Parts: sequence; C-alpha cells; structure tokens
Amino acid sequence: MTYYLAAYLVFWAVLFGYLLGLSRNQERLNRRAEELVSRLVARGREASGPGGLKHGRGAQ
Repeated sequence: MTYYLAAYLVFWAVLFGYLLGLSRNQERLNRRAEELVSRLVARGREASGPGGLKHGRGAQ
C-alpha cells in the first residue's frame, strides 16, 4: 500500500512540474510574440511614409 501511495504522489509531482514548465515556456513565447508584433508594427509605420508600403525582395 505504501508503494502505491508513493507512486501516486510521484506521479502528481511529475505532472505538476511538467505543467508548470509548459506554462513558463508559453509565457516566454507570448512575450516573444508581443515583441515581434510591436517590431512589425513599427516597421510598417516607417514604411508607410511618402512612398507607401513597399513589398518584395528589394523593398528596403
């Protein structure tokens, strides 16, 4: 009976640690996505000057 209880506790501890790691990774990915979106918005504002938006390979 003691082994079952120990295995049960280990299972939940491992599951909790795994889910905690996933949430931390998701938080990091969300911050990175926000950073990239803000950079794209800033780049779009720069490009929408007198010449309008430029598209294609040599657009810089």
